[in-house]
Parts: sequence; C-alpha cells; structure tokens
Amino acid sequence: MARTVFSKLKTLWRKQGQSVQAAEAIKAALGRQLPVPNATRWNSLFNTMKYVNEVPKGRMDATFDALSLPRLQHEESLFIDEYCKAMYAVAKALNILQGEQYMYMGVLQPTLHSLLRYQQSLPPLKYCTPLASSLQDAVKKRFSGVLEDADLALAAAVHPKFKLSWMTEALKAATLRLLEEECRALEAIFNENAAASEGTDEDDVFFQLPQSSLSCSEVQQWLSDPGTDISELAKYPKIKKIFIQRNTGIPSSEPAERLFSKGRDIFSIKRGKLSDENFEKQLIKV
Repeated sequence: MARTVFSKLKTLWRKQGQSVQAAEAIKAALGRQLPVPNATRWNSLFNTMKYVNEVPKGRMDATFDALSLPRLQHEESLFIDEYCKAMYAVAKALNILQGEQYMYMGVLQPTLHSLLRYQQSLPPLKYCTPLASSLQDAVKKRFSGVLEDADLALAAAVHPKFKLSWMTEALKAATLRLLEEECRALEAIFNENAAASEGTDEDDVFFQLPQSSLSCSEVQQWLSDPGTDISELAKYPKIKKIFIQRNTGIPSSEPAERLFSKGRDIFSIKRGKLSDENFEKQLIKV
C-alpha cells in the first residue's frame, strides 16, 4: 500500500516540477501548487502528506484527472490519513525541539514523554500500526538514557511551562527531592555571601529561620505558581539560578562562526581579541 501511494504522489510532484502546464493545472484545481518533500527538511514529507490528507477528495481527484494520472483510491486515502496520525507526534516534537521558542534543555524530556504518550494512545490502525509501533520502540531505544536522566528532569522542573506536572509519581518524588537539595545548597551560598557583605548581627542570628524551611518554602511556592512565562523566574532567585545552570547550553563552533562570520573573515585578524564593546556590537549586528 505504501509503495502504491507514494508512487502516485511522487509522479504528481515530479510533473509539477518538470512541466509549467502541469504546475498551472495543479494550481487551477487546488488554488495553489502542491508542497513538495525536501531532503534537507525533516518534516517536509509529513507536511506534504498532511496537505494531501486535508484537501477535499473532489479537488484531489480533479488534480489527478487534469494530468491524466490514476486517482487515489479510498483505501489509499485511508492509508494517508493513518500515516498522518502515526507521524503527527514525531513531526510535532521535531518542530518544538528545532524551534527558537523552546531552546532549553528542560524541554527535551517533557517533549519525549509527550511523544510516547501520544503513540501509546493511538487507536488500532489498519495499515500504519507497524509504523507507529516502530516509531515508539525507536524513541525508547535511542533516548533511553535521556528519558531517565535526573539532570534533565531537574531542568524541566525549573522551567515554568512544565515543572512537575508531566512526570510520573516516582519521577516526581525523586525530582522534588533533588530540587530541594539544590535549593538548600544555594541557600547556604546566599547566606554566606550576605554575611560576608553585610556582617553578622546578633539579632539576625537569633531570629534566623532554618535554611531547609526557607528553601522548601520557595520550592512549594514555585510549584504552586500557575504562571508559565519565563519572566516568572524573577520571583524565585534560587529557582532562577538552577534554571540558568541547567538550561543554558554551550554553543558549538557552527553557530559561533555564523554569529561572527562575514564572508571569509572568520579566522582573520578582524575577529581576533574582541573587546567587550566590539563583542556587543557584533551581537547586536546579528
């Protein structure tokens, strides 16, 4: 079934790219040209299949008829619909992870868990059950270590969009303990810095609350806060500190080169020994 469907669609895509008359006929039938898969875009095949699935059957039939090509049969249309259902969560996860809005390590685990939950909730499929099962097994195998990584779970716990709501009870308890430990460690550092800068007053020592109570209080306030925007972190200094530590990635050489390159100037003397002022100018230029 898959070979037959993709053979028909590839013929349609090829005719659109090779013939002006065919492209005009497709545009006349659909109101626009067909999106075509691109080897350099991960989700391009899914997006093209999704478009074909959403176009009314009458319009698709008219498109095939205009080019004297065999139409998609009912079973073939059903296969396309099942393909889109099986691939939806994978395509959505890729869009999230490669997008600019969620460029944080704390997004990775919730995204993978949501992907697996979606795959497990799929109803029985007539044609694409092997595809859906293979995707689920492949994600578990490839990301087994990532799915169990405590640091990544902590990174998600301090992200205001996720916190602990997406976790299983066992993972939630373990991550909460780790978060409280991190906050207690930071509380000690904050107190040391405050004592060093302001000195110690006898009354302050007398009225000082236990550090664990202060740290746990901030954690509980954080978890009960309904806000989901990154700006919410400003209200929780220790949580914000952990967020920066766990969610700030180290850039590879490629984006660094893209940031500072001007033609072949990457390794020239123009880019050597950048001062803070010049660094800011380069950053703002981009």
